[in-house]
Amino acid sequence: MADHNAKNNLLWGAILILFGLLFLLDNFDIMDFGDIVRTFWPVVLILIGVKIILDKKRANSKPEREVETGVTDEKHKTSSSLSESNVFGYIKIIIDSQKFTGGSVNNVFGNIQLDLSKVQLDQDLVKVYVSGIFGDLTVVLPEGITHRVKASAVAGDLMVFGNKREGLLPSLEHRAENYDNAKSKLFLQASIVFGSVKIKSE
Repeated sequence: MADHNAKNNLLWGAILILFGLLFLLDNFDIMDFGDIVRTFWPVVLILIGVKIILDKKRANSKPEREVETGVTDEKHKTSSSLSESNVFGYIKIIIDSQKFTGGSVNNVFGNIQLDLSKVQLDQDLVKVYVSGIFGDLTVVLPEGITHRVKASAVAGDLMVFGNKREGLLPSLEHRAENYDNAKSKLFLQASIVFGSVKIKSE
């Protein structure tokens, strides 16, 4: 029981430190996690509620009982906009819209895989924001569309079209040569707290 309590204390201490870190990063404009903080601050309350329920179930169940967590969420979308948020699990999204207008994907614990290789843009400037706290981000961009990419992490690895950065607070930016004068272009911002970011095209 003491070991179980110690693990719980460690988990909640880590969560509080993580959210404190996100607030600091946002306040000092080191990284833009305002959307994540605003979207996911209720996660602390949800996790506390889940913990209370699970602890009560453990008290009334056999020790060998296992609770499965983590859900894979795979979606194929033809809609023009993108708006996905997730707490636990793996998000895989394939978009083949011919009138793509951009949007955002956010994940707290888990990986994000976003395939935009088949999209066509519907505006002069389309913006896509992909962010996470723990996990890996992979984004596939369409060939033939002018793009600009900004990637960053607190601690982790970045790979943007073959260019690599790693360590603490790495950042990478890739801008197509004709980006400023292009009539139709895509801007991607991808950020992770702990993990990796990979941007490529097919």
